[in-house]
Amino acid sequence: HIHEIFLIDCRIAGTTHVEGIDDKTSNIDKGTLLMFQREKDNQYDSLAIQILNDKKERIGYVPKAKNEILARLMDAGKLIFGRVEEKEKVDDWIKISIKVFMKDV
Repeated sequence: HIHEIFLIDCRIAGTTHVEGIDDKTSNIDKGTLLMFQREKDNQYDSLAIQILNDKKERIGYVPKAKNEILARLMDAGKLIFGRVEEKEKVDDWIKISIKVFMKDV
């Protein structure tokens, strides 16, 4: 049996710094599955977790204030992923709220 364990709610951080963010998030809606990928060599945060769309393009990060436990779980081999709750455009900012889950086998 595969279980999804709900971990946290958060907003995708850093979307304003992603080139072509409109295109990269154009097919993202409520329920869209997002992949997470650790970025241990990130110069600002060794616990950084990239959030990727279905084409494996980075659309942002898990917020630094919420990434420590998720990063440790991922480093221990757990599969962590996100599911979109809401997407809204505020001026030039694309605000994407997600729920984060751990897949438990």
